[in-house]
Amino acid sequence: MRRLLLILILCLGCGAAQADARLRGWTVQVCDDANEWPPYTFVERQDGRKTGRVMGYSVELLERLLQPLGMKYRIELLPWARCLQEVRRGQNYQLLLNATRNPERERDFLISAPIYSTRTYYFWSQRVHPQGLRVRSQEDLKRYRLGGVHGYTYSQLDQIDMASLQRAPNYASLVAMLHLGRIDVIVVGEEVFHGLAGLPGYELAQDRELGRAPLAVQRPNAFHMMVSRQHPLGPALHAALQAELAKLERSGALQQLLARHLQR
Repeated sequence: MRRLLLILILCLGCGAAQADARLRGWTVQVCDDANEWPPYTFVERQDGRKTGRVMGYSVELLERLLQPLGMKYRIELLPWARCLQEVRRGQNYQLLLNATRNPERERDFLISAPIYSTRTYYFWSQRVHPQGLRVRSQEDLKRYRLGGVHGYTYSQLDQIDMASLQRAPNYASLVAMLHLGRIDVIVVGEEVFHGLAGLPGYELAQDRELGRAPLAVQRPNAFHMMVSRQHPLGPALHAALQAELAKLERSGALQQLLARHLQR
């Protein structure tokens, strides 16, 4: 009986090793949001022009996770809805880098442990609302016209009806809508706002008419990598990423990497 049990354990171990071996040498196809999500994912600039090289915390983290597995990656920034659809299918792309979880995504993707979380801030136009907004909780947001980016879930806003949001293609468009009085408030991660403010074309840091304040939420806005359930190697890739991510977290390297990118 003991011998049988030992053989079974060894066979299970062989299966796991075989799955890992199948990953070695594979170039995983990765996509993320074309709107950019600095400091986590964005396109490098030289002299104010995009070089085409995608960089940021999430990209460097992916490199660190894949290197011990003998894997490479190719990344492309796509319209967000298309990226989600492509990874869901698993044919052309198998992994996306930055997404919040919800029941639909839990059904469609294999989701990693959180790789970072953002602090939630709300923004308004001081041109339209010179006295500011009376917002102490999510409940207070319901009295205002709330704007959001197409396809974003805003999972930290668990008391808000997402169907009520007026959507725009990106945050620059939402800020313009604030100043035009078409919406009253938008919600952005503080870290992302500072990242966007440093990119040409946004100039958010110089906008003195843009008011901002922290928003109290019940839980942090956690972001994850998500792997296709439909690709044959999806489960093996997800398990390997989870294992490598746990190693980085235990060693403190994950926190050091994040801190370095947030300081830029």
